[in-house]
Amino acid sequence: MTTIRVFLFVIAALILAAFFVINTLQRRRELAVIRALGASTGYLLRTTLAQAVLLVVPAVITGAVLGAALGAALRHSVPFLQTPASIAGGVGALCVTGIAGALLAARQVTRVDPLTALGGQR
Repeated sequence: MTTIRVFLFVIAALILAAFFVINTLQRRRELAVIRALGASTGYLLRTTLAQAVLLVVPAVITGAVLGAALGAALRHSVPFLQTPASIAGGVGALCVTGIAGALLAARQVTRVDPLTALGGQR
């Protein structure tokens, strides 16, 4: 059962990383304008990570609440052990993996070249 959990966390991190990378690529011009106006790489990094936290944490908590409610409703028909510790561990692990996935996208944000992203030539 532990191997399945590890694979699920890896898959969740990859999906979240892909989401944030796509989001970053779609915002590339906007980030380039912000960078051209003098924003530091630290500012762009903090903004991207704050966005990730604001998306990941509420989503994971909502998922945990819905999962706990569904687990309680199905406890007689589906044999599994649902403890507060396992739910809290899952929430913590998914938050960490989600933020780690966002760090991959944040690395791209700090490397945005304003001229290239806005369509200029070097």
